[in-house]
Amino acid sequence: KPHLRCTIVLRAISEKMALSVPRPDSLLRPLVVPSLTMLGPGPVACAPRVLAAFRHQMLPTFACNDSLVTIMADIRQGLQYVLQTTSPYTFAVSGAAHAAMECALVNTLEPGDVALITVHGLWGERASEIADRHDVVVKQLRKDLGQVFTLAELKQALEEHKPAVLFMTHGESTGGTLQPLEGVGELCHKYNCLLVVDTVATVGAVPFFMDKWEVDVPFTGAHKAIGGPVGVSPISFSSRAWKKIETRTSKVRSFYLDAKLLAQCWSALEPFKYHHTCLPTSTYGLREALAMIVEEGLEKVWERHRTNSDELWSGLEKCGLNMYVVNKVLWFLRICCLLLTAAVVCVCVCV
Repeated sequence: KPHLRCTIVLRAISEKMALSVPRPDSLLRPLVVPSLTMLGPGPVACAPRVLAAFRHQMLPTFACNDSLVTIMADIRQGLQYVLQTTSPYTFAVSGAAHAAMECALVNTLEPGDVALITVHGLWGERASEIADRHDVVVKQLRKDLGQVFTLAELKQALEEHKPAVLFMTHGESTGGTLQPLEGVGELCHKYNCLLVVDTVATVGAVPFFMDKWEVDVPFTGAHKAIGGPVGVSPISFSSRAWKKIETRTSKVRSFYLDAKLLAQCWSALEPFKYHHTCLPTSTYGLREALAMIVEEGLEKVWERHRTNSDELWSGLEKCGLNMYVVNKVLWFLRICCLLLTAAVVCVCVCV
């Protein structure tokens, strides 16, 4: 009979499409996220105002969506403020700060270009790895942890290697140093070289002046001193850097990190062009984090970080602990790097 044959066929189909992987019991339990006091370099604990922004509904990434376009415009103005730049090519990359690092390098360098990368900790090593994977000729200027580079050393390296890009880390969190940047941009431009700076741990914590210091491409993370969420990473390109991008002889090797396409998606470059679906909730959180900095005032934010850091470091010294960086002028106040002796390690383990 027809209905019997239909039942048999449906049963056969059902048996073939039977699930072989059962429902995970872990997802039948409520989500548990512990409340932690996070004292590491990042991510930091977001303020209640930033967390509240995550509860808003998703918005699509289209030019006709005035609400999201307005929020993204707010972010661009906020980033110009914290970076101290008037560059219109200022926006955020959807991804961790490593994505912003790669965006900075892959857009300003072409295969065969020379990149001079200063290495005095982990982040110079990471930049070297990224540049090498894009067939860039990597030259390193190396120093030990806890040391920084002088203008004389940089000048000598620029003359020797004639790089298209000099990469520096402003706040080297693995060594506890704050690299002086005054005069570096001017020096680079004398040798027709762009200055790319990792400011992931510094922007929002210590003074930084993109335009005044002639930094061509600073990139940072929203999840550290800015106080925003992970997954959306600010970046800015100077007019010099943008000219280099406009005059490339080869395509940017990463479609996802193509700065021109990202700038169009953020309405930093006309006309608007859809590139990818931005992260709405992270975008809301970054907007609110920047709004809090604007309301407090950037100078007061820097002073607050300095005051808190001074008190912490003073207390640690009273406990008999020594800082890893001997020269106090080079201390990166936001990151506390201690010199661990065998006794200190023993105490930490026992406690």
